[in-house]
Amino acid sequence: MALFSSIPVDVLANILYDARLQDVVAVAQVSSRLYAAMKNNRFLWTDAYAHDLKFLPLPTGHTLSTVPVRMIYSIASRYLSILEASRVVQADMRRYSMISTSKSWSRFSSRGSGPVSVPGGRWTVYSTDDGFFLHDHDHTKLPDNVRNRDKNDTHIDIDVSAHLGSAPILFESMGEGLVRCVQIAVDLESNIFPADNSIFRSPQSILNIFDINFSQMAEITLQDQVPLIRHTPIKIQKNEEVVDMKGPLILSVYGKHLAITNYISRLAVMAEIEGLQDWQYMIRQANFHPTLPKIIMEVHHSRQGEDSLVHRALWLVDIPPHVISDTQPCEDVSSDPANMTRESIQIKITHSFWIPSVWPQPVKSDRQIPETYIFVWELVVRNSLHAGETVALALCLTPEGKLEAIPIGSFPIEWRATRLQLRVIRSLPSQDQLAICFLCPLERTLKKKILSLPSIGSVCDAVMIRQFDPLYGQIVLELLGSRDPRTGISERQSYVVQY
Repeated sequence: MALFSSIPVDVLANILYDARLQDVVAVAQVSSRLYAAMKNNRFLWTDAYAHDLKFLPLPTGHTLSTVPVRMIYSIASRYLSILEASRVVQADMRRYSMISTSKSWSRFSSRGSGPVSVPGGRWTVYSTDDGFFLHDHDHTKLPDNVRNRDKNDTHIDIDVSAHLGSAPILFESMGEGLVRCVQIAVDLESNIFPADNSIFRSPQSILNIFDINFSQMAEITLQDQVPLIRHTPIKIQKNEEVVDMKGPLILSVYGKHLAITNYISRLAVMAEIEGLQDWQYMIRQANFHPTLPKIIMEVHHSRQGEDSLVHRALWLVDIPPHVISDTQPCEDVSSDPANMTRESIQIKITHSFWIPSVWPQPVKSDRQIPETYIFVWELVVRNSLHAGETVALALCLTPEGKLEAIPIGSFPIEWRATRLQLRVIRSLPSQDQLAICFLCPLERTLKKKILSLPSIGSVCDAVMIRQFDPLYGQIVLELLGSRDPRTGISERQSYVVQY
């Protein structure tokens, strides 16, 4: 053992290249010398198996290249703990926070209503009539969990009166503790441009782009507002739905168009799908692929003149290369949100998948997505062989570049589906428990878990899952109590629960 502990670090780095994280952590635990040497060597950790590194629970605002190297060992250890916990069926609450109630219900929304977690698992943004606030879950102590907004929550200087309540706030970690935020607000001046009949006419909403430096949050007193670094805002179409953000790119949907905006170069592209003149279609969902330069779309479509049936499909398109490569700041950056270069283009579908209404093949339980496959999307369809079951499908790109559907498991048909980035299926087996079924990104398999719930103080009639992050063991829930027969109002409470 002493001989192994004396191995030079550079030799050890070659031995551990592309090793699983549990092996790297195990080597660091061999001796105090190895622990000290490995804890402060970033390359020993960043050369580990890529799949493990992709799902590390990094601190708020950090990327793998910017997180302090002294923290990587503890982050890797937490990753292994979360991985082990994912194999346990029963999950008890570690702590929870009640963010809002029906009396102070938020107009803030992320595809619905309720608070939204900032990447990193520690902070949650919510709003009341008094404005936007940040809640720090590290300050939520047991057993005094249930709480409303108090003096420990920090105010964010965002105009809540101009915020579009049905629109999400998007977040992305930029590194060094910096989180970039995109907020949609009403264009109070209602400027209309340009004067021609192009598809860019009459935008009446504004994208406010700002950064929050969470590494400075410890220096902020309770009376301070969160310091924001504001970028030049962007005007968008009145009915344009902003859906995703990736680096300097913002993705939104406008009818049958995709709008891709590079807020650094101030270039906005409105893209229409090429070769579909005889088709009627509507983009229902869209988002950037996390690792590939592609956009994923779920669409409803039908061919003109043939039938009235509406079909579902999944399409993949490439992000226009010039939008990605144009990273130079605009030479004429002003405070005018209309100062944009705008163009209309057509883009080709690179991959398509016709979504079936039923799945006709046998389904094996606990099937794992092959490690050489790239996950793209999740689907839920009826099982034609078993009337009481629903099948979960994982759409993946094969090593040959084909789009393939992999049945990863099934669950009872009475379970309801919530449309999230990671689809979650839920059922309420009892008053204080929630059964969920989800694709676990750590093990690339379908998982079924029983979660304990906070007590709402009355009979819980419904549970809505607003966000679910298995990497941080965190879920945002909306609990709906029984309707008061005198007022007709249901008690509604929103919680952030950590397991």
